[in-house]
Amino acid sequence: MESVSLFDYEGFELPEGHEIVDGLLVKKEAGTLAHSILHANLTTQLEPYRGPFGLGRPGGWLFGVEADIQITPAQRYLPDVAGWRVANAPTDFFSVPILVPPAWVCEILSPSTQYRDVGTKKQHYHQANVDHYWLLDPRKKTLTVLRRADSGYEMALSAAASELIRADPFAEVELDLRELFAQIP
Repeated sequence: MESVSLFDYEGFELPEGHEIVDGLLVKKEAGTLAHSILHANLTTQLEPYRGPFGLGRPGGWLFGVEADIQITPAQRYLPDVAGWRVANAPTDFFSVPILVPPAWVCEILSPSTQYRDVGTKKQHYHQANVDHYWLLDPRKKTLTVLRRADSGYEMALSAAASELIRADPFAEVELDLRELFAQIP
């Protein structure tokens, strides 16, 4: 990890593929093919929620992939997929970093970053009032759904690749984990 002065980066675009974690500039590892497949398959399954009239009524979602989100000045993350309810979404689509915390974050676990995803990031997303935190594990083919509570995140659901599920905050549409993980051996 390389140390960085927060003043030098605040309000500016981070070097490509980097995050600020606990005040340190950290290179985010490039995604594997499994990682990319999960990105694509998840966003495809969440398509009914996208836009201001997601599911045919006002109040849909805006999704971003690897968006530069400032949680605190010492924490700027590039979550794999993040979602804002349209009513609470950022209004400036061109500012870097995004200062509005998402309502939902999904991180796809990899051996090199998993400890941050289930540790530091989880703690900071909770402090920033991110309501739902999902963890997709391509190796174990599991989805863990966490829901924000006052004292921390609580497990709302743990599901395997063979299941059809309804998971907050997207419980109105059945997600097919078989399809989500189908292309991953």
